[in-house]
Amino acid sequence: MFICCATDTGGFKSIDAADVDAESLADVASDARYGALEQQVSAEREAREAAEKLIEQEKKAREMAEQQAAEERVAREAAEKRIEEERKARQAAEEAAATKTATSPAPAAAPVPVPVPSAAPAPAPADEESSSSEYVIELQKSSSDVFGLQFDMTDSKVPVVTDVAGASLIEGWNSSCPSGKRVEVGHGLIKVNGLTDEGKAMVTKIKGYGGFALTFKKPTERAISLSKGGESIGLSMVQTGSATTGLLVHSASGKSADAGLKVCDHIVAVNGKEGCHPKELWEAISSSEELSLKVLSYST
Repeated sequence: MFICCATDTGGFKSIDAADVDAESLADVASDARYGALEQQVSAEREAREAAEKLIEQEKKAREMAEQQAAEERVAREAAEKRIEEERKARQAAEEAAATKTATSPAPAAAPVPVPVPSAAPAPAPADEESSSSEYVIELQKSSSDVFGLQFDMTDSKVPVVTDVAGASLIEGWNSSCPSGKRVEVGHGLIKVNGLTDEGKAMVTKIKGYGGFALTFKKPTERAISLSKGGESIGLSMVQTGSATTGLLVHSASGKSADAGLKVCDHIVAVNGKEGCHPKELWEAISSSEELSLKVLSYST
């Protein structure tokens, strides 16, 4: 009878049972246990080394991410510093120009002509800026500033202001600007840094930062009366998302066109109903034979 035993080199050997005493069997068993223990220790060491390697890789990745974030922060701070320096330089130039104008000698008085009786000229408006339907504002926006405007975008060419947020650039502008240049709900944005007739692109542009020249337009208000007389009035409308902008005229023909309605007019009141959801205005137009409309227009 032979016994097959593992050796300390990982092989096997056959032993005649007749030649094996109890002590020899004990030695063989001990060698086998030692070999298994060594294999277990080696496997645990390899697992630990793999775990340590993974931890090191994660540490390097985290350090790289932190370094990238620090570089982006430095770049942003540099951009904000440059914008602030440009603002100060522009302010200094304006102050210098104002000082120069103030200290320049007045020109010599021209000879006074003999007055000729004539019709008195019409008086100028008390506040010419406030009477203008269009106005331009100039703002400098950093990455930490909030513009503070919400728009209705139903008219693809003229976004209409539906809200002015507090603690924003626009609120700050409104607190110190001339009365005719206050940005208010209902005003239309018609130009951003030369870009016009592209509402979505204009609104996207002011989400960035830098210098902005924005042109707004106050709407022209008209009163229009219509009588259906049991017939179609040739009016197609789109509901906007705000009571401020009401119903947007998509097409006008027949009686609607004859009454003066035009494409992109905003119907904001019907038979005295105003400040309500556009759907209510729609229902009022659909259910009434006689219509008294309040219409706003932003066309130039």
